Amino acid sequence: MKLELFDFIDETLSLIDTKKDDIRDASDEILELLQDIFSGCDHIININHRLKSADSLREKILRHNFYLHYG
Repeated sequence: MKLELFDFIDETLSLIDTKKDDIRDASDEILELLQDIFSGCDHIININHRLKSADSLREKILRHNFYLHYG
């Protein structure tokens, strides 16, 4: 089980690393769209976004047992 877990984490981090530019582009487009949609709203002060670091994602996979739910 430990080997499968480490393989799952390594494959997930590798996939995200190869798609990082696409993820960042999509994130920027979503941020721009939300800023356009809410530009006239006085109750929206700021819109933020972030991408998880590899260490943070590794911890989340373990903490939430995602390796048991996804192949």
